[in-house]
Amino acid sequence: MSAAPVAPLATVHAPARPKPPWGVKTPLRLDRWRYFLDKLDKGQLTEPHLHVLHGIEYGFSYRSHKIIDKTCIYDNLPSALAEPDVIDRAIAKETAAGRYLGPYTKSEVENFLGPFIAHPIGIVRKDEHSKPRLIEDLSHPHKGPVLSLNAQTDISGLTVNWGGMTEMTRLVVNAKPGAQGATIDIEGAFRTIGVSPSEFWLGVIGWRERFHIDTATKFGGKGSSHMFEPPADTFCKIVEEELDDIDTTRWADDITLCREPINDEPPYRYLHDTQDVVAIGNDLGFPFSRVNKFSPITKYIGFLWYWDTKVVELPKEKQERTRELVVKTQGIGCTNLKDVRSLCGKLSHVALIVPEGRVHLRSLWKMLSKMESTDMHPNTLWKFLDQQDDDLSWWDEYLAKPKVTMQLCTMRIPDNSLGLFCDASSSYGIGIVIDGFYDSLKFVQNWRTALNTSRDIGWAEALALELLITFLFESRPLYNAHLLVHTDNTGVIGAWNKRSSRNEGTNTIIGRILRILLHNQCFLSLTYIESAVNPADAPSRGGAAPGLTKKAFKGFPVTYKNILYRPT
Repeated sequence: MSAAPVAPLATVHAPARPKPPWGVKTPLRLDRWRYFLDKLDKGQLTEPHLHVLHGIEYGFSYRSHKIIDKTCIYDNLPSALAEPDVIDRAIAKETAAGRYLGPYTKSEVENFLGPFIAHPIGIVRKDEHSKPRLIEDLSHPHKGPVLSLNAQTDISGLTVNWGGMTEMTRLVVNAKPGAQGATIDIEGAFRTIGVSPSEFWLGVIGWRERFHIDTATKFGGKGSSHMFEPPADTFCKIVEEELDDIDTTRWADDITLCREPINDEPPYRYLHDTQDVVAIGNDLGFPFSRVNKFSPITKYIGFLWYWDTKVVELPKEKQERTRELVVKTQGIGCTNLKDVRSLCGKLSHVALIVPEGRVHLRSLWKMLSKMESTDMHPNTLWKFLDQQDDDLSWWDEYLAKPKVTMQLCTMRIPDNSLGLFCDASSSYGIGIVIDGFYDSLKFVQNWRTALNTSRDIGWAEALALELLITFLFESRPLYNAHLLVHTDNTGVIGAWNKRSSRNEGTNTIIGRILRILLHNQCFLSLTYIESAVNPADAPSRGGAAPGLTKKAFKGFPVTYKNILYRPT
């Protein structure tokens, strides 16, 4: 018997609501946005920019289906009750900024808005050193028949285009010699975006028996990033249009600027500085909380980016803190759900610039997945198995290095001139093609279970890639190259793109490939080729590759001598 659908709070009919006596509350200046967007669109405003102007003038929508016919006032969180002076200061700051209206009595708010919701408020800190932030729990109630605001917010069809690792890498790699970066933060971020007055009733806070109406988007709101996205993204486009020597990438409210010199030799000269960007932001009504000067080194998404050498580095303090966490976890020998989530999150971030590290995260993610799927108390301690201990030891050793860095690939288009192809077949073995030469290696009869290890064709396809890379680097000196390999196995391509695999054997192979590449500062891209046109297909089945020359490549790994051999 299927469960009955969960009904919205109280009734499916929205009550008649009074018209709020206030308009949209936002620092954004409609006339200046209209001026810049008219220039950007050359007099013919496009639909996305009309949407931005409409949101600035009339407010952005939560896109919520929530309906109530009576006021709901929820108890505030313990963190708020423990530090009432912090809440008092936060409310005073928001009121002075014009984002909070009040204080009012309950009946006054109902006269203004009709039935309303006062969500629980609390205090959060990113860490022990950061400033406290007032939050509204828009996911309350978390259980039961009444759905929360976040649960009833519809963000289908909406996207956020935040520039992360890929976008910043592209910016740094493509930058000319002498390029510099700077970072700026939009102060308040989501709090600069006004909500439609018709939805003010969804954002009321209760404190000391009085109520304030929150008129701005909120941290923790499911739709907040989507409401912030159009103005923030459009601001970056305006900057790039007005200051044509500056490119941008953005992670939420954290914007990185790249400028290139107007001359080709040092000393370099530049047209614009950060103050030119800030001036545009101030003109539009975007305030900035942090403005860093242009420099050859830029900190963005938790890493240091070196524009001249195309290197990305983990800041020393973050490296030390992450290693301390690993060592502490090793010492305990066990973990709970919260701690393993934190550990996986921090190591996954570091692994963005440590490709080999992703191989040594698989056991921890596997453990986390099992913990999350088990109906046990979140504080239950789980003991580490040998694989988790081994991976933690690897991370401990790696993070003990003087520096954790990654050299970015400066060759955007991989080199296809070496003619690299690989393939595997379960019926015979492996075929390798390098620069017009091919090689065939045959599996022993019991290769799937040899040495008491279970293997499948996916593992064999990954092994074909490893042998190709091993033979290639044994045959010629390669350094700082971007290689292109053709394979007809999409599973290998997917695992390589993630730099890890759920299959332990394949995961180990990826680790060995990465060590070879990193040792020679080389990069590898895989591309799909149909089996029918893959020159390595026939050798993988024991046949000859038409038009190619047979060759026994040097460097056969002794690791596989009991699984694979080269027929005479």
